[in-house]
Amino acid sequence: MKTIYSLLCVLCATLFTNANAATLTVADLAGAVNRGDGVVELTSDVTVAAGDALDCGGVATLLLADNVTLTVHGTLLKEGSDALTIAGSGDAPAGIVLDGAQASARIAHVTMDGGGVRVTGGAVIDAVDCTFAAYNGNLSTAACLYFSGESDGNRVERCRFTGGVTAAIGNAANAPVGILIKDCDLTDNNTRNSNRPQINLTVAGDHDVVIEGCTVTGTGRTMVGGIGLSNLMALAYSGRATVSGCSVTDNRYGIACMGPMNVTITGCELLDNHHETNANNGGSGINLYDPTGKLSAVVAGNTIKGNLWGATIIGCHDVDMGHLNDDRSNTETTGGNTFADNGNGGVPYELYNNSTITVWAQNNTWGTGAQDAEHIEPLIFHKTDNAALGEVIYLPAGSTGLDTVDADSTLAYDAATATVSGRGSIIVLDSGGRVVASGERQVTASHLSPGAYLTTNGQRTIKFIITK
Repeated sequence: MKTIYSLLCVLCATLFTNANAATLTVADLAGAVNRGDGVVELTSDVTVAAGDALDCGGVATLLLADNVTLTVHGTLLKEGSDALTIAGSGDAPAGIVLDGAQASARIAHVTMDGGGVRVTGGAVIDAVDCTFAAYNGNLSTAACLYFSGESDGNRVERCRFTGGVTAAIGNAANAPVGILIKDCDLTDNNTRNSNRPQINLTVAGDHDVVIEGCTVTGTGRTMVGGIGLSNLMALAYSGRATVSGCSVTDNRYGIACMGPMNVTITGCELLDNHHETNANNGGSGINLYDPTGKLSAVVAGNTIKGNLWGATIIGCHDVDMGHLNDDRSNTETTGGNTFADNGNGGVPYELYNNSTITVWAQNNTWGTGAQDAEHIEPLIFHKTDNAALGEVIYLPAGSTGLDTVDADSTLAYDAATATVSGRGSIIVLDSGGRVVASGERQVTASHLSPGAYLTTNGQRTIKFIITK
């Protein structure tokens, strides 16, 4: 009889249902034990039914016994600025599962210590100002915040992920998600050192993936990349993946994009991502790889420095790293990337075009003093080095002018093609001090009459001459 009673208790604790669509508190949950001082422990699995909402406010600490899972088919709430810690009463808590199209979570100021979160069946999560620390891998072997089903409208903002044994954020290869990851700090995740980056997302369908203003810092682990975006099953993709304003430092690689996708990478710092023991297997600041020839990328305004390879391109459909408007195209992108000190085996590799496509890479600054063909060409591997590969069109370079010319230098330009390039806002003045041209990064001066002019970006001023 004792055995039967124990079994019935477990079944009751496993499922908490409320047919009247109630708003529950933690204390209402079956199996919840009040430990005092704002501490409540769940001693066995608990399920919140679809239509019910669990409000975790008013509790300082929610403890989960070993391997205990809180499954939510309804709504999980923790709003307001008061802090909630969800941790284990032992060494092996599982965590929270959001399951089903009616399931969602809106959480703020929550610290997950040890456990993780799995989102499946169309559920959605909105997490702001949360911390996910020392994830133990019990709930998912792939990521601390793991999407095992397709969903859209997810947000993770101003959150911190640190010291997890797996990736921080990830999803299944057949379960694309729409998500905004903004202003988050990710440090030393995947401490198991498996072949997964700290952010590891599949992109497909019509979902947009936006990673903005995040810091992704490694500690020299040889298998752990920074940000990985992939479409390994070559699923149809009409959305866009965007990585902007991120700092990715000291990982195996910086940003890797694999498979068909539309991706934009702008304003990022990709520094010292060189912790790969074999340069043939990784170590790029940016890697664009798609043997199906469907990946399209725009790469602009990034600093790519100290990696084994600056940027590497394999396959792909179109890679635009700076395409200035000219006779051959009606498109225009800014370029503005800075490459420096990328290389391996004693050889500089700022850009490696290991594809057959032509790559436009104009208006970029390369890891050399003079920004001309003689000095830039040795830094780029492309058609010149292997006739089977595509060409990289890298002139005009972004630093021709203000960034590299001494203040007492004089430049001569043919009026038909005269341009002045540099960083930031540029103005051109005639001999009387009047502004005759201005613009961002690059100014066309071909409308000017022959004569002497000054150009400045507010920090450096140089003289140039229109010759004819």
